Amino acid sequence: MEATSGVSYKGATSTASQSIDILRLLAFVVLPVILVYAWMYISAPLRSVVLASGKLDPNSPLWVGRKFNSFLPHASNILWLHDVVRYLVLHPDLLASFLWVFTIIEFLTGPWHSPWAFIKT
Repeated sequence: MEATSGVSYKGATSTASQSIDILRLLAFVVLPVILVYAWMYISAPLRSVVLASGKLDPNSPLWVGRKFNSFLPHASNILWLHDVVRYLVLHPDLLASFLWVFTIIEFLTGPWHSPWAFIKT
């Protein structure tokens, strides 16, 4: 009778070892996608606040709120989107507050919505 030990023989691979290798390969392939996805959510608020701070200033020609005017005719009425956009366009002070709150929320929660949240170590 052969005694079995925890030592694997040359040429023989265990299924646990193969699955670990597959997971490492998958992590290596998915890592660039994760980094790009996370960078998108981190860089958007940084561009609005740091690089082009005029995007959140209602008196600046760079103000993001001006895009709402061009978006209004194309906004569909799905989930009352047209009504919300129209209300924000008619109330610029509320629009400025909305843009600041949206930027802060995007900065705080954006990276956690990336595929990193699904990878277990």
